[in-house]
Amino acid sequence: MGDTDHIPTYTGKQFDFECPDADTICIEDIAHHLSLTHRWRGATGEGMSVAQHSVMVAQMMGRAGYSPLDQLGGLMHDAAEAYLGDVPSPLKAKLPDFKAYELVVQNAICDKFGIPRTPHPSVHLFDVESYRWEARDLLHPEHGMEAPTASCRSTLVCWPPGAAEFEFLNLFGYLMEAVRHVATVVG
Repeated sequence: MGDTDHIPTYTGKQFDFECPDADTICIEDIAHHLSLTHRWRGATGEGMSVAQHSVMVAQMMGRAGYSPLDQLGGLMHDAAEAYLGDVPSPLKAKLPDFKAYELVVQNAICDKFGIPRTPHPSVHLFDVESYRWEARDLLHPEHGMEAPTASCRSTLVCWPPGAAEFEFLNLFGYLMEAVRHVATVVG
């Protein structure tokens, strides 16, 4: 296997996207990479990161009363993008090989952190809600995106990469601890 089969990470690991090794997956890499990955391919006036988007999805789920494990699934729903990049959905639909790699990487990340491989169905609903909120506040009005629900009344403010990374790591730590606590109480 040559060097082209591996992707270097922020923490100096060599990640194999064809056969991910749990030892090369770390939350610091995921948070850092996602904090520097722009949503909307940079089509917004301000750069919003995938890390901020992920935090928003998990926070919306928390406000709606979903469990810490479900919220963790919301936080990590785009985690594979830390290693593979953010490919626009219309293009991704035309790239079945990419979608297969994305699934392999996402499953490896879920397994590493004890997150169900199949996220709670609400993750998709809140992902779409966040998408609409972002479109309303960050895209040019002529894009004509459907407005979010009343739960997204405030105007989005894009976080700088360092803040997005910090918030992502902070929420990840909080949710992991909450999941451990629930498992201890129930178990």
